[in-house]
Amino acid sequence: MGYLSSSVDTITIDAILTDLGRELLSRDDGSFNIVKYAFGDDGIDYRIFSDTTASIEQTEQLILTVPNFEAPTNEDVGLKYPLITITDSTLITLPILKISGGSTANTLKETGSPALIITFAQEMEKSGEVVPGEILDNSFLVEVNNLLLNVLRDDVTQVPISITPLGTSQYELLRDSESSTSKGGKLTVAFQVKALSDDIWNTLGLGNVGSRTITAYARVSGLQSGLSYTYTITIEEVAGLRS
Repeated sequence: MGYLSSSVDTITIDAILTDLGRELLSRDDGSFNIVKYAFGDDGIDYRIFSDTTASIEQTEQLILTVPNFEAPTNEDVGLKYPLITITDSTLITLPILKISGGSTANTLKETGSPALIITFAQEMEKSGEVVPGEILDNSFLVEVNNLLLNVLRDDVTQVPISITPLGTSQYELLRDSESSTSKGGKLTVAFQVKALSDDIWNTLGLGNVGSRTITAYARVSGLQSGLSYTYTITIEEVAGLRS
């Protein structure tokens, strides 16, 4: 759903079904059943609020004149920043989801390489602050390209709860048992490259044959907080592996 504005006084709501919703509706067998909905602020430019001298009316006018995206049909790119409800009216800061160990980008060989183990931790930016209990993540959603990566937990390959029409594997995993309620939820998970075919390398690989690379992404989201982190993984081709 997107908000389109042609004037300050008129707001048009552009609501469309995702690709999956359209598929279910086309079946005409009762499988299309809306059971929940969520709102997000993906299209809001928060730099607008940096001007503390602007009046409420001026700020509202700026919001309505900022170009916004058309409502996307791809459920994998929509609602990146879902809105959440917090009852604590005194709360003025929110936690972030960050990685512990590794770097912002890591490399894996297509075979023979050990799994890449990463810990995603929910933390407050200011030292000494406690993660609010109502947005402490007890479980996480992990999403990867189903053609490229396996997800492991304690050396056990996990089974996805679903695979989207665009080939994204989705895993719902409980937080680490040693997570502290004062520090927030934490998830330790491993990523491992699947056996890749010539077709995959010819389609997705960049560079010269034998030394090509594929860029893959792993997205981890807290199911209670809505916080997310997208992790970049570079897959390196092994020369002569499929010759």
